[in-house]
Amino acid sequence: MSEMRRGSRGGPDREWLQKERKRIEDDIREEMQEAVSNVQILNQNMEHINDVGQEVVAISSVWVKFLHQMTASSKMSHAVALPFLKVLQY
Repeated sequence: MSEMRRGSRGGPDREWLQKERKRIEDDIREEMQEAVSNVQILNQNMEHINDVGQEVVAISSVWVKFLHQMTASSKMSHAVALPFLKVLQY
């Protein structure tokens, strides 16, 4: 920030005020561009996280189906084998 210059009436110099206004506007513009860029990066990262989450759900679904099939086949084999074992015990 430059040192404020005084005009002929003792108030701030008009030229200085205009330069200071331009400097502040430029700073705000720069910061806003950086904020927009950071939001775009954040959105990309969120999309990647969402993609990974969907992949995890798909893999989890396959494992759940596998476990259900294994449980069902295990119960079925016990149901078939149990009566057979009872016959052998007599």
